[in-house]
Amino acid sequence: MKSASPSALVAALAIYISLALVSAHVCIVYPQQRGAFSLTGPGDSSCYRRAVTSGGDCADVAPGPATATFKAGGVHLVKLQQNLNHWYGPNVGSIDVAVSVNGQAFTTLATIDDFKAHDMVGVTNFTVQIKVPATVTDSAVLRVRYVSNNPLEIDPANNTAAIFYNCADIKITADAAQVSPFTDGLPPALATATASSFQSDKRSSSNSRDFSCASTPLFHAFGETVSRAGKVEHEIWYDGVQQLVRWDRRGSIVNGTADAISTITNYSDVRKFGVPEFVIHPEQSKCDIYGADAFYPWTYGGSDQPFVRNISVAGRTVHVFNNPTSGITWQAVEVLSESGAAFCLPLSIEMPLSDSASEFLAQPVDAFDPKIFTPPSYCKAPSDETVMRCSGMQHSHHH
Repeated sequence: MKSASPSALVAALAIYISLALVSAHVCIVYPQQRGAFSLTGPGDSSCYRRAVTSGGDCADVAPGPATATFKAGGVHLVKLQQNLNHWYGPNVGSIDVAVSVNGQAFTTLATIDDFKAHDMVGVTNFTVQIKVPATVTDSAVLRVRYVSNNPLEIDPANNTAAIFYNCADIKITADAAQVSPFTDGLPPALATATASSFQSDKRSSSNSRDFSCASTPLFHAFGETVSRAGKVEHEIWYDGVQQLVRWDRRGSIVNGTADAISTITNYSDVRKFGVPEFVIHPEQSKCDIYGADAFYPWTYGGSDQPFVRNISVAGRTVHVFNNPTSGITWQAVEVLSESGAAFCLPLSIEMPLSDSASEFLAQPVDAFDPKIFTPPSYCKAPSDETVMRCSGMQHSHHH
């Protein structure tokens, strides 16, 4: 198979993604959510709350003191973290932000589509802009839901939309002097961006064509994510034929904390509990085993990832896709097989609501050494007792 010349493409493009990887579960960073709050890594137990009533009504955690004060009728920022990604292609989910004032029904203020992370075990931060209701009150609740729609994440049985949520107590004031300053939970040295940097890319997709493309059956990629939390280096081995994926990450994976994580998933290895995803911490010789969601091919296009346009870079065709609800922009470089068939390889992702950017250098390959997808010896053989899952287990065991 002929390969593209991605080095020239990467040199010619400045590209932006947000994968503060290790995203579901959902936490509210600002204003800080009720109850336990800890962002230690993917599947953090404080980000695990399941909707058991009418879509999550915040009744299962006692109200606490307000953690933020917003201006009545004002525009404010909410920071949330998708703590695991459960994208489901047949019925793509969403994340929404809503407010309840004085015990009334929740009003949805913002909604963004879920996105293809291509790995369940990843953490992604979003900073979403909302317009606060005009009612002045000391008793308001802000709710963030991740409506995954993933049938493998239904828990309990009546939570058919597989919703995860959290809530925060807030005040709404008419006095601008009482408004709380926005904080995103990062160390002070990293928290330097202005609010304007969080505005979503509202480019129109009305001229988009119904175009989609798939990756080569196998590819090997290197990448780098740059965000205000620091840098993360990536190495990806993707085998769509055998449904094998390995993703290594090293750097500021979670909120500026240096770490190294490797995930290995063999989606054809179906056990009694499902498919094991090995989450390996090589520097600690530690291995967790999560119950993975279903495999989906590495593709571009669709209703949640509409095609926008083609651009030419260094003589190569680059396809651009954009989701208007989240502003996420994907760039994929076209490569041709020896037979002339066209494929797409990842080149970049820009996530403006996450204030981060990634670029990738990917090459098609013919085969991988099977050892690449073999977990280290300190990973135990998976069983029902060792697997961390989002359904049917204690909140401290999230996948």
